[in-house]
This record gives sequence, structure tokens and C-alpha cells, in this order.
Amino acid sequence: MRRCFFSVSSIKTSIKAIGWREEFIQPLRELVALVHNLIKHTFLFAKYIFLSELSNGFELHAYVQEGFFVEVFLSLTNRRTRSSTVRAATRTYRDLTNPYVESFCGHASFTPPDLPNVQQIALYQVKQIFTAYINNIKERFGPHLRRLVNLLLVIKNRQNNLKAQLQNEGLSQREISARLSTKNLRARYEVQG
Repeated sequence: MRRCFFSVSSIKTSIKAIGWREEFIQPLRELVALVHNLIKHTFLFAKYIFLSELSNGFELHAYVQEGFFVEVFLSLTNRRTRSSTVRAATRTYRDLTNPYVESFCGHASFTPPDLPNVQQIALYQVKQIFTAYINNIKERFGPHLRRLVNLLLVIKNRQNNLKAQLQNEGLSQREISARLSTKNLRARYEVQG
């Protein structure tokens, strides 16, 4: 019994280097530009929906799912939909996106394109969109939360007031910096309330 093993490798190169005929290069560039524009508007449309729904007690975590982003992507294209064979989750996502499509397209001056094989393109691109969305949340949530806490607790004003007070007491810059460190400030304000 013989076993065959295949090895696949990808090589990044220009289109001309792989020998594409000239008449195929321009349609490929147009497709790439169209999909790029569609991805950009998918991010914007998802944000538009989230911001519109958040005031209504919207459960954001239930919709930050690949399936939701697939539906957002597809709703921005001219496609034929079949409502009889749709899963419940997809129906829920459509019920959320459909009321916003027309107003979003008007605000964004976006015209939904006709795109063949849009379902396959959506399934591939949404993996990247979802990953970028989750990574963005992970990367930016901490700094946004810290900024909000600092704003609520007026940390900057407290630091400036304390710095001015310490300078009036005649302390050196090194001593002032040591007392203004986060650890010292935290301990000082926990005690004071």
C-alpha cells in the first residue's frame, strides 16, 4: 500500500510574477478593491448597529460572533435570501441588521454591490474581521477602562494638587516623583477614602 503525502506552501509574490495573463489582472484588482471596501463597511455597519442598539439594553456579547459578522457582510451586498431554510441564529442576526441597512447605506453613501460567490467570500473574510475585532477589544479595553476610571476618580487633578502641595513643602523633585508613584497614590487614597 502506497501513501502519498502532499505538501502545500504559499509564496507571496506579485501577480505578474506568477504569470497571470494581462486580461485577468485588472478584474482581479477590481475584485480586491470591491472586497476591501465591503470589509471596511462591514466594520462600520457593525459599529453603527452596536451604537444604535446599546441604548436599548443590547447584549453586545451575544452578537460579537462570526455568524453575526457574516450576516452584516452579506447584508451589504445584493443577494437573494431564502427565509425557509435559515437557522434560528441567522434569522436573529437578520432581524437585527435588516432595519439598519437602508439608513446605514444612506449615511455612508454606500451602494450594495452585486458580487458572485459572496457567501464564500464572506465566510473567508469574516474570520479575519472577527479576529481583528476581538484583538482590538483585548488591546484597547484596558486603556479605555483605565482612562474612564481616572476620569471618574479625577486622578490627574489629585496628582497635580498633591504635586503642588509637595512643592510648597520644599521637597525635591525625586521625593515628589516617589510620592506620586501609582503605588503610593493608591495607598494614600485608599486610606483617605
